[in-house]
Amino acid sequence: MAVNTSEQIVREAADIEAYKIGLLQSAKALADQGVQLPPQMVAEMSSLQLKAGELAEAGIGQYQPYLDAAAGTLGDAQNVTGSALVPAQAMQTDACGHV
Repeated sequence: MAVNTSEQIVREAADIEAYKIGLLQSAKALADQGVQLPPQMVAEMSSLQLKAGELAEAGIGQYQPYLDAAAGTLGDAQNVTGSALVPAQAMQTDACGHV
């Protein structure tokens, strides 16, 4: 079976094509010139910002005892929950009549 293909070329008016080509050429010429970028500069921190950083660093260690206590409490809760499930399983087995 033969397949017929066709190709259609759509063009704009000659003056519009010429204008677009001119724009592309000017853009390329401008891009080829390159641009000198200024050096990147970052402002130093103010005295208040430095003081805030120091206070934050000093205060972080003060929370460690609370974090340790919270971790211990979570561990205790897991142990209690786990130990409560063992008798509950036996009661569930009795209630369902399974041995």
